[in-house]
Amino acid sequence: MKTIVWLARHGETHWTVEQRFNGRRDQPLSDAGRKQCQRLSSQMATQRLDAIISSPLVRCMETAQILARPHKISVIQEKRLSEMNYGNWEGLTYIEAQALDVSLFKLWENDPATVAPPGGETGEEVAARAIAAFESILNQYWGQQVAIVAHKTVNRILLCTLLDLPISDHRRSISQLPCALSRIEISVKGQILVNIPSGSTEGTLPPIKTVACALPRQSRPVELAFRAGQKSR
Repeated sequence: MKTIVWLARHGETHWTVEQRFNGRRDQPLSDAGRKQCQRLSSQMATQRLDAIISSPLVRCMETAQILARPHKISVIQEKRLSEMNYGNWEGLTYIEAQALDVSLFKLWENDPATVAPPGGETGEEVAARAIAAFESILNQYWGQQVAIVAHKTVNRILLCTLLDLPISDHRRSISQLPCALSRIEISVKGQILVNIPSGSTEGTLPPIKTVACALPRQSRPVELAFRAGQKSR
């Protein structure tokens, strides 16, 4: 019996368009973002969903509630899926954040796994809680089909971990447009098959561009045999 996880990013906000760091600040969806979510919901309406789990931040909850309407199920909040804390960079554009400390910004760009924004989180810290949340969801919904609604960085780090890619490369390796949707299938033996979007279309069912791999894990199927520290190379 396989477990299927649909991993979605929230819809567009005004800060998405302005390319501002948006971690823990609660930004609602824009009108365009709500339309993106409605398209995603329509495309997912024929899929069986046993549960929808979301980051508690409003942009994700709004997305998840739109996604849940055809299925007539309530959205479950999971705070460990919250976006990376960008600390003093919250609300700033990349240029504005870089101007605060050029050398630190360069270090962070080269290694976001171990370097944190001032007052914020490292990629490894995000990975530790996001992976723990993912494992908990698998344990609770093993053999079922669920949707997770989270954030650009959280989703990128989760997908890098599943695909055995370095967390430090998450921005270069994984595209996450608003409402990007990935499909993760886990077999009863713990093999993992991942389909991720290409970045050309938001809210479209995978495969768009398929990056699929089967990763046999030397553990019980509901325990993922990896941890954040092993992926920061």
